Amino acid sequence: MAQYLRFVEMADSPSSSDSSDPPQSEDAPRLPRPGSAPIRDRYDAIVVGLGVMGLATCRELSRRGLRTLGLEQYDLHHDQGCSHGSTRIIRRAYSEHPSYVPLVERAFDLWRDTEEESGQTLLNTCGMLTAGPAKGRIVPPVLATREKYPFDCELLTPGEVNERFPAIGFPLDKDLVAVHEPGGGYLYADRALEAFASSARANGATLLDCHHVRHWTEEPGRVLVESEEGTFEAPFLILTTGPWAKPLLSQFGIEVTLLRKLVFWYLAENEQLIRAGTMPSFAIESPRGIYYGVPDNHDTPEEGLKIGRHDNTPELLEIATLDSGEEMRVERWIDDQEDLVRPMIEAFAREYFAPGLLCGESRELVPSDMAVRQYCLSPDGHFLIGHIPGSSRIAAATGFSGHGFKFAPVVAELLADMAENKPPTPGADFLRLDRLAGSARTGR
Repeated sequence: MAQYLRFVEMADSPSSSDSSDPPQSEDAPRLPRPGSAPIRDRYDAIVVGLGVMGLATCRELSRRGLRTLGLEQYDLHHDQGCSHGSTRIIRRAYSEHPSYVPLVERAFDLWRDTEEESGQTLLNTCGMLTAGPAKGRIVPPVLATREKYPFDCELLTPGEVNERFPAIGFPLDKDLVAVHEPGGGYLYADRALEAFASSARANGATLLDCHHVRHWTEEPGRVLVESEEGTFEAPFLILTTGPWAKPLLSQFGIEVTLLRKLVFWYLAENEQLIRAGTMPSFAIESPRGIYYGVPDNHDTPEEGLKIGRHDNTPELLEIATLDSGEEMRVERWIDDQEDLVRPMIEAFAREYFAPGLLCGESRELVPSDMAVRQYCLSPDGHFLIGHIPGSSRIAAATGFSGHGFKFAPVVAELLADMAENKPPTPGADFLRLDRLAGSARTGR
């Protein structure tokens, strides 16, 4: 039965109709909706939202020979979502769920493949250090994951960490355990976006930025996607809209949380100590929270050691939570969050880095740069990937909860398999979107 659902998460203005429209008979003529444009072009698959997930998916679809259209409401290098910036951590040391490890192993292979195709360095294996209390929140599950899915790593004491990485100054009186993964490190995020976009275009994909999608209509055998610039048709639609997926997911009883969080960069008196190759990427659990960082990679616009807070306090959630993706269009004062988070990060740095590393003679740590990152948190912290409930022609991927970037080429494979109606990838069931779907439905 032909049905219509509002696609509100990408719309600048209300659609001319809503989900209460009566269903059409399958035998009824399919007339254009009031105010809609004639079909502009037909494709094998349409991808809406061209952050890292959308661009990687366009690349994968086009490499498989599918005629692919990608639509993005901003330009391809915007900073309003979850994909912009210079670096993202990549690691096998997973505390979130053991089943991520086989997927990230596949991701490493695919990142190397993308490097070879693009001729660019996208991955820096400077190492990954995961540390915290022996009975804390992140190290015990990492060690349990290693038992199920062995990967190359070694356990280090605080003293061994301090000796090997001079920038780090773990307190020796703490019950800390560190897992060093030499094959971990970070990805060059902006380069990755460009590599995926270039590959997608080279394989025939059409990428249209500054195209605002107003709504989509699912009919037997096809999906119509109407933007302000025209209407497009394909048998399969993929939504990689990040925070803008919130209204759609809410219709199915899945509530995601949208956060706008800050990340900081700090210079060091001795630059070499915080350079990649001398210092690893890290995730460290302290009594003050869980902090992550990426060493100075000395070839991106941001300078210094990148540090952010991964977990949240009630006060931080109150300041950082957004009501909708639309709020990201508006410049918002972030002074309150900076006033809250900067002292947390500086207290952490003074306790876990070498004395004077980042502040020298100054009594106050002053960041060299600051940026905003958007998070779309799923209720259980795991990704949401799959067909939207009740549809075989529309899939979504969102809820990456601050740790999804590294999986982009794997997510692209999962989504492309759905578009080709292939069997699901073994081991990815724990990420199924419908695992959290409630009883809410929109006419389905």
